[in-house]
Amino acid sequence: MNVSLTPELEKFIAGKVATGRYQTASEVAREGLRLLEERDQIKPSFMISSSEELQHKLQEGLRSLERGEFSTSTAEDIIASGRAQLAGRKAHG
Repeated sequence: MNVSLTPELEKFIAGKVATGRYQTASEVAREGLRLLEERDQIKPSFMISSSEELQHKLQEGLRSLERGEFSTSTAEDIIASGRAQLAGRKAHG
């Protein structure tokens, strides 16, 4: 497989290799593709397809707050939870 990169992307990859975290440009590319795959698997659960769906989700959230059903999670907590769920799916699927 041949892949053409812009000079900016080539420089970016070379910079990543220069940090020592990656041994080759291929490792950088694989990591980028793995992250893209992870994002694609997580993203659909957050997408809202219409203003009606958005309205419904907002009303649902407000009712949840009124019932005292809310979390004080940080963004980092939520990201960690999402990654754990994704890892669980990969392990079982």
